[in-house]
Amino acid sequence: MTPHHVPQTVSHFNAWPTWRRWRFLMALIERNGLKAGAELGLRKGGTSDFLLKHCPDLHMLGVDLWAPSGGYEDWTHEKHERECRKTLAQYGERAKIIKGLTTKVALEVPDRSLDFVFIDADHSEQGVRDDITAWLPKIKETGFITGHDINWPGVRAAVDDLVPGYLIGPDVVWFRPVNPADGWQKDW
Repeated sequence: MTPHHVPQTVSHFNAWPTWRRWRFLMALIERNGLKAGAELGLRKGGTSDFLLKHCPDLHMLGVDLWAPSGGYEDWTHEKHERECRKTLAQYGERAKIIKGLTTKVALEVPDRSLDFVFIDADHSEQGVRDDITAWLPKIKETGFITGHDINWPGVRAAVDDLVPGYLIGPDVVWFRPVNPADGWQKDW
């Protein structure tokens, strides 16, 4: 199914509609003092690279299968993995990369150890459901669950069901606090 346009719902927070996902995530990190995150679906590592470059106190866990699956059969996975590892190597212990299924890697991550998770891996409805279910317990009570491509029907269906009350930021990023306070959206 072809992704479609989804309007941004963030209006009060100073988030420009032309921002790319990494710029919006940086603002979320800075605004909330987030220090430990995970990105599911690294491809070449561009998002984590930007965040680590601009957020010096941030530590990132990156997870990617780098194998043909879920609509990504045509990608050059081995090349993407090499580029990602080379790009993120400059951050030393601040960047940890694990090759594997996101749901299996989640079993190795302690509960409530992350400030945010950014889901951008398998875009099928079941894949997104599985990632939300596996990774939500890994986020601190004060953290954020986030992801990309809310304009994809499978992503939208899973997020609508499992993360009610989320907002949409620039570049079709969806996000919500793990434990949203009443009226949290008005600040955005």
